[in-house]
Amino acid sequence: TKWKYTPVNGMPMPTRVSPEIEAPRTGHRLQPGEVITVVEEKPGAGGVTFLKLADNRGWLFDTKPGVGVMCVREGPGPTAAAGGLAPGWEEKTDPSSGKVYYFNKALNKTQWEKPAAPPGPPTPPGAATPPPGPPGAPLGLPAGWEEKTDP
Repeated sequence: TKWKYTPVNGMPMPTRVSPEIEAPRTGHRLQPGEVITVVEEKPGAGGVTFLKLADNRGWLFDTKPGVGVMCVREGPGPTAAAGGLAPGWEEKTDPSSGKVYYFNKALNKTQWEKPAAPPGPPTPPGAATPPPGPPGAPLGLPAGWEEKTDP
């Protein structure tokens, strides 16, 4: 995902060698306004999310306790890829915290929890539901039925 380094303190930040705020620093520094590609997001203590840079320059963090927001997501986060949103919902980033929230304009509603897409269509009444099983396994039939092949 893309993130933008937007520190509240306006200072450049050296990246870290591991996902810890007090970890040793690498020789790389990010400048305010720099957009980075992140390949891993790792939750940390106190609501901090650690961000691993795609170009092997090290780790950053989205917020720093006692300082504030350091990076904000530029596009959809991993939750968008993991599953669809319910119709009418959009994923947004809160500029003060850098955290993802969800907005529905038609409902004039915002929330932190991802609204899941509705499930697929229900099984019609009377339709047989096969038992779960491995792919290619024979499907179950209703009681009294038998499988035949048309010659």
